[in-house]
Amino acid sequence: MKVEQGIDDPKTKLLETSLDKDRQPTDLSDKALSTTLYLVRHGETDWNVQGRLQGHVEVPLNEKGRLQARSIACWLADKNINVLYSSDLIRARETAETIGLRIGKTPILDQRLREVNTGTWSGCYTRDLMEAQTTAWRTWRNGGDAPQGAETYWNLQRRSMAAIKHAIELFPGQAVIFVTHVGVIRAVIGHVTDMRIGELDVSLTVPTASTTIIEHNPVEGYVVHEIADTSYLRSSVNAALPVRDRQEAF
Repeated sequence: MKVEQGIDDPKTKLLETSLDKDRQPTDLSDKALSTTLYLVRHGETDWNVQGRLQGHVEVPLNEKGRLQARSIACWLADKNINVLYSSDLIRARETAETIGLRIGKTPILDQRLREVNTGTWSGCYTRDLMEAQTTAWRTWRNGGDAPQGAETYWNLQRRSMAAIKHAIELFPGQAVIFVTHVGVIRAVIGHVTDMRIGELDVSLTVPTASTTIIEHNPVEGYVVHEIADTSYLRSSVNAALPVRDRQEAF
């Protein structure tokens, strides 16, 4: 189901962008091998609510996050999913396990789908970092040098796309779920739309429990069909998540 979006909405602009990146010379009959990628952000945690950087810290879903996971699972139940991948971090793993129980798939854990490593900033409040470490924060979020012990966004994009491409090679023409994190989802969207990481950081909100749908086939490459959809949450969680998620406790 397509979310209604205004003409100036960054999602609308991204949806209008279709690239042939990673297209391979092939016979037109290979269009039948279109692989549908469902990029699902994990359900809500207490640190999401508090606006704290999670990175690789193991923070479980809260009550709302568990409800969101059940809502996603119900929505995906009739999508004829073939394969279920997940980050091994607990917030993603719990979400994936809930989905897996509903669709009859066991999650395949892949560390390449982890959130960006936030190093010594893990557990910090994003608003504090934005005020006290303004230059370092902006540099990092635009793809530059990372804080101590952390990871650059370019490395995040490299490993994220390696995981996506590996799945496409293994399961061409199938429907594949990736339960992952906001940083990974932005990195993948950035790759397939050729947008800079910094541009997506300021323009694209990816709420918890949202789903981004991308299609890949050898003829046309990647086509983005849906970005950060949460319409399926409205009946059970009351609405898409509030604007506080822009502070991205990822």
